[in-house]
Amino acid sequence: MKKKVLKPILVVLLAVIILSAWSGQVYARLVFNQVDGSFDDTGRLAIRTHIIEAAGYFLKAYSEILALSDRIEMSDLNGIDYHESRLLVDQAIFNLENAREKYLILNQIAANTPYNPEVINNLLIFNYREFRDNQQLMGLQFDQVKSFLMNGDVRGLFDKVLADVENILEKLERVKIAIYSLSLPEMSDIWELNRLCSEFMLFGQYSARIFYRVTGK
Repeated sequence: MKKKVLKPILVVLLAVIILSAWSGQVYARLVFNQVDGSFDDTGRLAIRTHIIEAAGYFLKAYSEILALSDRIEMSDLNGIDYHESRLLVDQAIFNLENAREKYLILNQIAANTPYNPEVINNLLIFNYREFRDNQQLMGLQFDQVKSFLMNGDVRGLFDKVLADVENILEKLERVKIAIYSLSLPEMSDIWELNRLCSEFMLFGQYSARIFYRVTGK
């Protein structure tokens, strides 16, 4: 039975592999950047630092997940090196666990830091529909972001981020079990893993784009 990953996923998201080698400043521009502006100065710097570090770990994990997906995609032609695949899945889990830890600390800091009322007010009055249409953003992830930000619930957004990382880790552990058993993972697990990662990226990017507009950056 052929074990194939949808090639469009790898083609569209190949840039993530390159981006994972860039600086932390670039990470901040891709995943939840400027969200720290929602909080006052007592915790803003710490929140921003953890956003950048968590994004860096996530993008590294994602690049390893894509590399593993590529090995599975080519396995019908080339076979698969299970030693290399174990290294990829282990490193992806390591980086994703670090991302989870950073997001956990981020949530704790955010829970104890007052909001910046000016930015929160800008979120409340922001024209989300017009922005979505002008930017041609995909509906589901944008609506998820909107559901939090239109109510000024940035802490709720962070809660979802942490839950999403947990879901990706759970799926990645299933893939690891297969690889360590010297068998190819179920394709449903690979498809789901790539879906969760790509949706996480869109959720983070759409949040970033809104905050860039709201904060005037």
